[in-house]
Amino acid sequence: MYNPFTTKVIKDGIRWLAFKTFTIKKLQKEINIELVSRLNYELINSSVNFVIVGFAKAGLPLFGRTVASYLILYEWGFKKKDALNRLKKSCERVKSLARMVGFDIDESTKHDLNTFDLISMFLTKLDDFPRLDLNPSQSGQIKIGKTLTGEEVSLALEDFFKHFAVLGETGSGKSTFVSKIVKNWSELDQHYLIFDWHGEYMKLLNDNSALLVTPEQDFGFDIFEYPTTADPFEHIDLLMEVFSESFDLSVSQQYVLRIALKKAYTEKGHGMSNHTKPVTVDDVIKAINEIRTYSGWEQESKLAVLRRVSKIADTGLKNLLNASQKVGFDNLTKENIIIDLGKLSDDYAKIFVIEAIVRILYNYRLARKITEPHLLVIEEARNVVPFRRQEEPPRMMERLVEELRKFNESVMVVNQLPSTISQELLSAVGNIAVFRLKADIEQDILVKRCGFEKEILKTLSNLSIGQAIFRGHNGLCKIIEYR
Repeated sequence: MYNPFTTKVIKDGIRWLAFKTFTIKKLQKEINIELVSRLNYELINSSVNFVIVGFAKAGLPLFGRTVASYLILYEWGFKKKDALNRLKKSCERVKSLARMVGFDIDESTKHDLNTFDLISMFLTKLDDFPRLDLNPSQSGQIKIGKTLTGEEVSLALEDFFKHFAVLGETGSGKSTFVSKIVKNWSELDQHYLIFDWHGEYMKLLNDNSALLVTPEQDFGFDIFEYPTTADPFEHIDLLMEVFSESFDLSVSQQYVLRIALKKAYTEKGHGMSNHTKPVTVDDVIKAINEIRTYSGWEQESKLAVLRRVSKIADTGLKNLLNASQKVGFDNLTKENIIIDLGKLSDDYAKIFVIEAIVRILYNYRLARKITEPHLLVIEEARNVVPFRRQEEPPRMMERLVEELRKFNESVMVVNQLPSTISQELLSAVGNIAVFRLKADIEQDILVKRCGFEKEILKTLSNLSIGQAIFRGHNGLCKIIEYR
């Protein structure tokens, strides 16, 4: 019996099939078994799907035979030119890898198989697609769960840079799933930063190496600090973007805030001499109060800005964003950090913390060209990358998530419903795990935006706690569970 994905292919028919065959021969030298495993992994995770078939024996490993098997590449779709280009690139990639392993490639397209045989073979092999079970600590793979039949499902480190969305109802197992991925990520000596909306990850992870940043202690970040080599007025532009986005400032309110920030920085010597003093939120509030107003609307704008900025002076936010004992932004990618937002009662304050730190993190990575792999987890993502109409411009965080992948920053967005977060972001995410969801409208979004098949989503409302339907960047869907 075919799986739902195969059934869908049979039902719709194969609209177009691109293929190329290789005869793979062993060279007169020792085979590198470790590289064979790498070759197998690269085939499975290629942008073009591969099926390994053979006249004598199917599947990898290929070593041990003089002439091993034929390799058939396939893809279906309407854009024939695009498919051929992808096919060509993948062929070159396979040839290069195979020669590294110790195999020779014969590109002869002569074969005894007609198109009908190829389609039949494709359907037969799809349910029995080969998978490689490697030790994550050796292969750079990160376990994300197992299928219901016990097959391990893993992603390579670089696959995480395509970003990851975790969706599902409350109590379906999202947080536990994310915590297990974070643990497996850190086992590869990679670091993470978690914006813990509900204050639950420290207990879930039980990671003694993690730095816990909480509003209850004067140990956190300083958003008014900037690299010594940077221009303070460029940092003011950065702060303006964060404040304007988070607090929805009007044009007149932005004008007031910019004057106050410039005044606060120049009075502490920034941009004027090498002898500078740190700028605090109290300095900014003082600068706002000293601004003279000459009309009613100017006074109202001043008071509106004052109300918003004063929120940072509250003990909790001040400890997080203007702390005396500081977590340097240049150390963000070198430490495991959990920011406990659960103690903040104001959702707008939580949003401001996330947007400010992510914006400055991006600025540091950009300025210093930092490309170390790093994992960023954002809970309740609808608050920072919310749904927007198509005619509306993308918000700052939506732009940042897209830009951060260039610096090997993996962003994991966690949310309940697909409908409440940016649909453009949802379409661009490479990996998605969907836990229990019952609403039909949510399932329709997963089909239209994320490439899920309707057939497999029929099981979505009946999933047990800890079970999810996972779709990787290669488009294949399967039900997984964490153990």
